[in-house]
Formats: sequence, structure tokens, C-alpha cells
Amino acid sequence: MHEISHYTKRVVPEHRKPKFLSWLMTCLEVVAYGEAAMLSIPDAFDLNNAVGKQLDITGEIVGLDRLLNFQPQDGRSAYLDDDTYRLLQKAKISQNHWDGTIPGMYELWENLFPDYGIRVKDNQNMTMTVYILGNTDAFIRELAANGYIIPRPEGVMVNYEFTYGTEYNLPVYLGIHLEAQLHYYISNAIAQAVTAQERSLASQAFAGHKEYLVTGTA
Repeated sequence: MHEISHYTKRVVPEHRKPKFLSWLMTCLEVVAYGEAAMLSIPDAFDLNNAVGKQLDITGEIVGLDRLLNFQPQDGRSAYLDDDTYRLLQKAKISQNHWDGTIPGMYELWENLFPDYGIRVKDNQNMTMTVYILGNTDAFIRELAANGYIIPRPEGVMVNYEFTYGTEYNLPVYLGIHLEAQLHYYISNAIAQAVTAQERSLASQAFAGHKEYLVTGTA
């Protein structure tokens, strides 16, 4: 809608009386306020901007309640604050659009938590193991373990394993310390090493370089 003055300036001179203009402006203001409220709705319900009741409504649409189905062990409320609720809604939307593939799961995780790594192993027995790599806090680990972040295929049981990362965001149990020029190549290979056999092969492959291995616990 145009500014109110856009319309009042179109009143012909013979009718430009103070009382008439005041009445006209009052009527136009009601319309202008209504239009402004209508135009604000898309931004108010944009997931990046929504707060409070708006987030509650978007949560109903995507199928996620603000109240968790578990009590966090760090003492925080099970009733989610806006920031966490927004994050989990994004995770739920990603789950709803997941294509059922492991690469698709990696993409979902990368969009939500680019600072942490994830590896998924299909155990070929209707179970899968999800390895979450990096210094994730206890609450994120609880959310993942309770199914709020990582999609689960129907009928498949998910096992979670959490490992703490080094300065290179690699699993500590691999214990790799390396020269800077080798970091890119080794980190890509190590990122794939999620079993004891794979870690052993990775260790042997790089045994000739200037790194040292720390005995792992995983």
C-alpha cells in the first residue's frame, strides 16, 4: 500500500477541508496497519526469525513439540528455549526431507553442525552405528541419542558412539599428530576410519611419516 499521503494528495481542492482530511486519514490508517500486519507474517514465521508463539506454530507444522521427551542431565529445562527449538525444527525438517541414504545423512548433519564430524556404519543386521566426532557438549549428545537430530530408517536400531576431537577435529582415539603439509590427505583418510580394522590400516599406511600413534580406547 502506498503512503497515506499518496491518497490524501488526490483529494480535489474543493474537498480539502481539515475535518474531511482527518476522517480520511483515520480510515486509511486502519487499512495501512492491517496491510503492514499482513506483510509481516512471512518474516514472522520464517524459521530464522520466528520467536515464541510463532515458533510454536511452525513446530506444530513440522511435527515437533517444544517439550522434550526426556529430562536433560545437565539440569536445564526440558522445555526448549527459542534457539534450541529453532535448531531442532531445522533438524526435523531435514529428517522429513531425508532421502534415506548415508550421504544424505552426512549432508543433514553438516548443515546443522559444521564444526563436528559424523560417520555412519551400516551393520547389515537392521542396526547402524552413528559415530559423532568432535567436542560436542553433553546436551547435543543427548539430543542425538534421543532421535532429535539424526534420522532413523523404519525398523532400524541406532547405536551412538561419541568421540572427542583433537585440534584437527579428528577422533582422539586415533592419536594422529602430523606435519601440516600432510594434514589434508591424512585427515580425509582418517575421517573414514570408524572400525578397529580401518584404524589399523590407516596407521600402517602412514607409519613412514612423522606422526606418532597414541593407544586408543575405542
